[in-house]
Amino acid sequence: MSDKELQPTEQKSVDFYVDDLTAVRLGDGAIYVSLPQMCGALGIDTQAQTRRIRRHDILADGFKGVANLATPGGQQTVNTLRVDLVPLWL
Repeated sequence: MSDKELQPTEQKSVDFYVDDLTAVRLGDGAIYVSLPQMCGALGIDTQAQTRRIRRHDILADGFKGVANLATPGGQQTVNTLRVDLVPLWL
Protein backbone atom coordinates (compact mmCIF):
# COMPACT_ATOMS: atom_id res chain seq x y z
CA MET A 1 0.00 0.00 0.00
CA SER A 2 1.18 3.48 -0.79
CA ASP A 3 -0.03 6.74 0.71
CA LYS A 4 1.07 8.82 -2.27
CA GLU A 5 -1.65 10.20 -4.53
CA LEU A 6 -2.48 8.01 -7.50
CA GLN A 7 -3.67 9.43 -10.80
CA PRO A 8 -6.45 7.41 -12.45
CA THR A 9 -6.24 6.81 -16.19
CA GLU A 10 -10.03 6.34 -16.40
CA GLN A 11 -12.96 7.15 -14.11
CA LYS A 12 -16.59 5.95 -14.26
CA SER A 13 -19.71 6.15 -12.14
CA VAL A 14 -21.14 2.73 -11.29
CA ASP A 15 -24.70 2.02 -10.06
CA PHE A 16 -24.76 0.26 -6.69
CA TYR A 17 -28.46 -0.33 -6.06
CA VAL A 18 -29.76 3.23 -5.47
CA ASP A 19 -26.31 4.81 -4.99
CA ASP A 20 -23.58 5.83 -7.43
CA LEU A 21 -20.02 4.74 -6.71
CA THR A 22 -16.90 6.01 -8.42
CA ALA A 23 -14.59 3.43 -9.94
CA VAL A 24 -11.18 4.24 -11.38
CA ARG A 25 -8.61 2.40 -13.44
CA LEU A 26 -5.06 3.14 -12.37
CA GLY A 27 -1.89 2.95 -14.41
CA ASP A 28 -1.37 -0.69 -13.46
CA GLY A 29 -4.66 -1.57 -15.21
CA ALA A 30 -6.43 -2.57 -11.99
CA ILE A 31 -9.83 -1.11 -11.12
CA TYR A 32 -10.42 0.46 -7.71
CA VAL A 33 -13.56 1.78 -6.04
CA SER A 34 -14.00 4.65 -3.58
CA LEU A 35 -14.05 3.30 -0.03
CA PRO A 36 -15.88 6.32 1.47
CA GLN A 37 -18.65 5.98 -1.12
CA MET A 38 -19.04 2.24 -0.44
CA CYS A 39 -19.14 2.83 3.31
CA GLY A 40 -21.65 5.64 2.87
CA ALA A 41 -23.89 3.44 0.73
CA LEU A 42 -23.76 0.71 3.38
CA GLY A 43 -24.14 3.09 6.33
CA ILE A 44 -20.87 2.08 8.01
CA ASP A 45 -17.95 4.08 9.40
CA THR A 46 -15.20 4.75 6.84
CA GLN A 47 -12.39 5.25 9.37
CA ALA A 48 -13.16 2.00 11.18
CA GLN A 49 -13.25 0.12 7.85
CA THR A 50 -9.96 1.70 6.78
CA ARG A 51 -8.31 0.44 9.97
CA ARG A 52 -9.86 -3.02 9.46
CA ILE A 53 -8.60 -3.21 5.87
CA ARG A 54 -5.08 -2.14 6.85
CA ARG A 55 -4.94 -4.94 9.47
CA HIS A 56 -5.97 -7.64 6.97
CA ASP A 57 -3.07 -9.05 4.93
CA ILE A 58 -5.00 -9.70 1.72
CA LEU A 59 -7.19 -6.58 1.82
CA ALA A 60 -4.22 -4.35 2.66
CA ASP A 61 -2.51 -5.53 -0.53
CA GLY A 62 -5.39 -4.13 -2.63
CA PHE A 63 -5.88 -0.94 -0.61
CA LYS A 64 -4.58 2.24 -2.18
CA GLY A 65 -4.06 5.11 0.22
CA VAL A 66 -5.48 7.87 -1.93
CA ALA A 67 -6.51 8.41 -5.52
CA ASN A 68 -7.42 11.70 -7.16
CA LEU A 69 -11.04 11.66 -8.30
CA ALA A 70 -12.77 14.28 -10.40
CA THR A 71 -15.99 15.35 -8.64
CA PRO A 72 -18.54 18.12 -9.29
CA GLY A 73 -16.86 20.04 -6.45
CA GLY A 74 -13.37 19.62 -7.93
CA GLN A 75 -10.55 17.14 -7.39
CA GLN A 76 -10.91 14.97 -4.28
CA THR A 77 -8.47 12.48 -2.81
CA VAL A 78 -10.07 9.31 -1.43
CA ASN A 79 -9.08 5.87 -0.20
CA THR A 80 -9.74 3.14 -2.75
CA LEU A 81 -9.99 -0.64 -2.68
CA ARG A 82 -9.28 -2.94 -5.63
CA VAL A 83 -12.64 -4.07 -6.96
CA ASP A 84 -11.89 -7.81 -6.89
CA LEU A 85 -11.41 -7.57 -3.11
CA VAL A 86 -14.77 -5.93 -2.40
CA PRO A 87 -16.56 -9.30 -1.82
CA LEU A 88 -13.90 -10.32 0.72
CA TRP A 89 -14.20 -6.95 2.46
CA LEU A 90 -17.98 -7.26 2.63
